[in-house]
Amino acid sequence: MKKILAIVLGAALLTGALMLPTAATRVEQPTRGNRILLDVGDFAISTIVNIITALMPAPRTSRTHVTPDEFLPGHDWFLDEPAAGAQWHVGYARASLIPDGWFDDDGLWAGPERGIYVAGNIEFLDPKVPVDLLDDMAVRATAMDDGSGRGVVVFASVDAYALTAPNVRRIRRHVMDWAAANHVEVTSINVAAIHQHSVIDTLGMNASILGALFQNPVNAMFGWFGARGPFRHHGTDADFMAHFNRTTADTIIAAIENLEPGTLYYGYANAADLLYAKRRPYVFDEDMHRLRFVPDNPASRETWLANHHAHSTGLGAGPLTVTGDWGYYTERWVNEHADANFQVIIGATSAIARNFPEGTYIPYERVQNMINYGELVAERLNSISNEVEVAPLLNIRHVEYRIPITNPLHQLLFRTGMVETTTVRRNLIGVGVDIVTETAYMELGMDLAVVFGPGEICPAVLLGPSLPGYIAYSGRDFEFTPLAEMARNGRRTIMFGIINDHSGYYQLPNDSMHFVRFGNEEINQSSTFASERLLGAMEALIAGINCTRMPCGCA
Repeated sequence: MKKILAIVLGAALLTGALMLPTAATRVEQPTRGNRILLDVGDFAISTIVNIITALMPAPRTSRTHVTPDEFLPGHDWFLDEPAAGAQWHVGYARASLIPDGWFDDDGLWAGPERGIYVAGNIEFLDPKVPVDLLDDMAVRATAMDDGSGRGVVVFASVDAYALTAPNVRRIRRHVMDWAAANHVEVTSINVAAIHQHSVIDTLGMNASILGALFQNPVNAMFGWFGARGPFRHHGTDADFMAHFNRTTADTIIAAIENLEPGTLYYGYANAADLLYAKRRPYVFDEDMHRLRFVPDNPASRETWLANHHAHSTGLGAGPLTVTGDWGYYTERWVNEHADANFQVIIGATSAIARNFPEGTYIPYERVQNMINYGELVAERLNSISNEVEVAPLLNIRHVEYRIPITNPLHQLLFRTGMVETTTVRRNLIGVGVDIVTETAYMELGMDLAVVFGPGEICPAVLLGPSLPGYIAYSGRDFEFTPLAEMARNGRRTIMFGIINDHSGYYQLPNDSMHFVRFGNEEINQSSTFASERLLGAMEALIAGINCTRMPCGCA
């Protein structure tokens, strides 16, 4: 019986692992007979995995959640117009995240012999280890102060596949300690992953799954879970993560120290030809967005903070070369041709891939295509001609919320410690737990809003619509207000994605496939309730905003 369970579980995990980097296929409503088979398959796999999960030694999970000090709620109150005499102050900083000596002068791997993996896809037996370095793995940070006296707001972008909330909060702790020691008010600290599939793993899923299944329970049994137990098996290395966190925090601090006065502009350009939606309803934000800060000091560089939505899969999910992907080459072009600092935060990027305009794709030349794509993005950003000045006004508020985990493989990953996350036990008995994550709503000037996505968000959650029931996989309708329609006073709304957490994919629930069919998004979705919980949290957050003057359009 144990062998049978192992084979079934292994097949399920292996199928999911193989599906991780692949494109989603078009699906139709199943026939009644097929639906029964799929339901039975779902139930069988879920039951087997849940039994194994329940029997596996693991640390005790609390039924209560205490919000940590590193969760920064943002502004207690929102301004409805700039403060008297307000002016933008913006600072920028950048640093490499690769420790000294890890690659030799020829770019070949010279780092630790064990424990360092390359992110990008789950491996069943043979995890990816780095071989060489193409360009860089970096952190870029922009600090913003609207001059209202309500503190600094900071955005860091890290070349990483993903970070979960506990690690983001370690970075925040470094910055908060510095701010307290230096009497600097920092209101909001945000860390976004650019979702590269060819950088050193910072999430933990890229070690061997079998290693985690058989070694990590031993850690839990002897109280070594979460520490460096003698049999600890994880996709991240403790020493590297300490370096990563410290470097990211130091870069955020440098950005704050580099604050200087100037003017902020917002503009956008259509980029539909640079994006491809692999999954219905085949919608996405067709615009590429740019915040451009022009310092008063003519000797200072401009800073461009961009928002684009394509996955960073220039080398695919399998190669062992470390690269910052297209974002590195966008930055290089902007540095050289516009003499500007550059940072990008991706948007609603679930199932959104790069697309190459006709004549720009070179068959069998992955590296050159990655470079070309980065330069296409830079040229499109540089072409923006509809800029408007952004009034010196920044409002931001964060909120925590919970998502019940319904994906049994994610239950297992969290329980074995392959992925570190914040969870709360749902019931007195059983394996059911909720993920505790966070989102935020921000206003820039009088006309622009930003919603935060703590994972890979289906663009339809941001923009709508859902598929009607007669087309949707489930056969049901799903009525909802898209995030972009929740912003106060009709502001144009964009999304910062994979920011402050990676709590999985967020798909519309009426068009999520059966778990047993192992769709790319379904295997990476922690919960079929993820989108509903995000929508509810954002709606409640915006409805609770207070302003300094009424009426001001508060919901």
